[in-house]
Amino acid sequence: ENWRRMGVSEVFARKQMDVLEVYSSMGIEPTCTCTPYLSGNVPEFGQHVAWSESSAVSYANSVLGARTNREGGPSALAAAITGRTADYGLHLDENRRATHRVEVRCPVRRPYEFAALGYLVGREIGRGVPWFVGLELSPFDADPIRAPDEPEARTRDVLKLMGAALASSGAVGLYHVQGVTPEARALPDLCQKDIPTLTVESLEPTIAALHTRAPVQSIDLVAIGCPHASLGELRQVAEGLRGAHLSSDLWVTVARSVRD
Repeated sequence: ENWRRMGVSEVFARKQMDVLEVYSSMGIEPTCTCTPYLSGNVPEFGQHVAWSESSAVSYANSVLGARTNREGGPSALAAAITGRTADYGLHLDENRRATHRVEVRCPVRRPYEFAALGYLVGREIGRGVPWFVGLELSPFDADPIRAPDEPEARTRDVLKLMGAALASSGAVGLYHVQGVTPEARALPDLCQKDIPTLTVESLEPTIAALHTRAPVQSIDLVAIGCPHASLGELRQVAEGLRGAHLSSDLWVTVARSVRD
């Protein structure tokens, strides 16, 4: 809807709209979001699905306890048409066991710190299933559409960020947080004693490495919402900007259902 204001070329936008029209003609709902679980598409614990967006895959497996591999667009489309997906990888019990234990010994409280932790762990282990110990988070139910100020909602929001970072610096499609995420609570024996341990004493080197090193005189644009922001994250942004004057553009991207 705002592609012209965002500087997207008309040629690119028209091609994307053509794709959406084809999908709609097939009966596909054009939610146009990387966070379908914030738009009512919430798989149940243990349900087998076929999702293709890496942060959504991480969320479905880890936060919802559903089961999906990191599908590509064509394979996810094929699964939607046939109602079938290949029975391998993270659909199988044996591949959902932890491969690495992550001992977190530093404070992790702010959203960007969870993202930095995910980036660090994903970079270190590459592929695998990390089991986090030492994160102070509230256990939650599987419904991500809750009051945005509840502790459970905040837990889901920061895990969304951590999972997205795990999937970008590495290829992590599933993680567990001891005593917090659904499978870690239901099946504590998923973490074996003989797996490698990664100890995180500080996030400062990782945060420093992600900073822009060159001097910056001005900022043209601040973009928030990758993955798309939740109601709780929108509230945080609004409260943080209360009474402030913006000297640069600010974009917060959300799913249409969250916006509405």
